[in-house]
Formats: sequence, structure tokens, C-alpha cells
Amino acid sequence: MSGPLLFPTLKGGYYWPQDISDLFFKRLLRAAELPDREIRFHDLRHTCATLLAGVDVKTVAARLGHSSPVITLKTYAHLLPEGEEKAVNAIGGFLFTEPNAATQH
Repeated sequence: MSGPLLFPTLKGGYYWPQDISDLFFKRLLRAAELPDREIRFHDLRHTCATLLAGVDVKTVAARLGHSSPVITLKTYAHLLPEGEEKAVNAIGGFLFTEPNAATQH
């Protein structure tokens, strides 16, 4: 194990993935009055990544437990479409801005 357990048992062991999924479906989804099995437990991971859009990729990768930010970018780059627009606006603003009278000779 490379880090602390995410879902430790009271005795210090760990739950099997299916146990966590069952708990998620049987208790959490029903308590929230959401339909069973339309939301996967793994979808929570994607929700976390989506909510972290705008946070630096190194931090997001660490939160998701990815071994490299490259994995995070390959999986979630589609969540960052505003990056292209920012780049266009930055270059466009530089190219198409009227010269400042103070800088003219």
C-alpha cells in the first residue's frame, strides 16, 4: 500500500471494492432518493475531477492518485476547453491592441 487507506475498517483492515459499492448504492443513493445503479461509485471520482477544473494539474493528479499529471491530462483534458480561448485572447490582445502613445517615439 502506498498511502493511508481511504476506507479503513474499524479493525484497521480494508473493505473490498464491492463492499463500498454496495454501501454506496444501498445507503447513500437511497437516502438521497436517487435511482439505484444509474450513478456508479466511480462517477464520484469523475465528479471530483470536474469540480477541480481550474486547479493546477499536479494537484488534481495527486488528489486522484494518478502516478503522473500526464494521466490526468489524458483523461480530463476535455474539461479544460477554456484554455484555448484564453490563449487566443492573450495573443489577440497583444497583436491587435493600439500602441500606447507613451511608448511611441
